[in-house]
Amino acid sequence: MNIQLNMKINRELFRKAEQFAVKNGFLNVQEMIRHMIREKILEDDGFFNVSMESFSKEWMSDDDEKAWRRFQ
Repeated sequence: MNIQLNMKINRELFRKAEQFAVKNGFLNVQEMIRHMIREKILEDDGFFNVSMESFSKEWMSDDDEKAWRRFQ
């Protein structure tokens, strides 16, 4: 089950986030934020030694998995 998260940020921050997302190969800001949240959670919990395949099967949608694989 997916949960939708809504948030407000100022326009300038959003523009910078869009530029960052495009520069780093994300499809959009939402995809970038999902990636950053996952990355931070894995980093803090010490899960970087978990294989991406097992992680993607449990946590990612098909679109997320395709996007993630571009960075490997």
